[in-house]
Amino acid sequence: MYSFSFFFTLQIVKNWETSKPWLPKKRVDEVVSEADKLKAWLEEKETLQKSTPAHSSPAFTSEEVYQKVLALQNKVSSVNRIPKPKPKVEKKPAVKEEANKEKTDSSESASSESESTEKPSESDAPEKNNDSEPESHDEL
Repeated sequence: MYSFSFFFTLQIVKNWETSKPWLPKKRVDEVVSEADKLKAWLEEKETLQKSTPAHSSPAFTSEEVYQKVLALQNKVSSVNRIPKPKPKVEKKPAVKEEANKEKTDSSESASSESESTEKPSESDAPEKNNDSEPESHDEL
């Protein structure tokens, strides 16, 4: 059972290179290093167990293996949950801000030009008839 979950964990880590290239190499290397340590520890304990007489206490227990495999699986799942980063979006709002700035600059210059030219006095302006019909507007 433990060798199956250990093998399965190693397969997940191997697939990360192709399926999840955005994972930080440092974190992947930590998981691989931890897996190698676990594999070496297990091989060492199995070798020690083979040389131990059957009537003596075991070199390792299934609980020890379970705890170590579980710790490795937790590390694998924490790295596996790292989300794919969102693609970098070009800064379009900056372009809009520049366009708005240019519009305000041009409107300021236009208003300053109109201020510099002489304005017709109110008496020169044509009078509006209040009796005339209001402009009709198309309704939607």
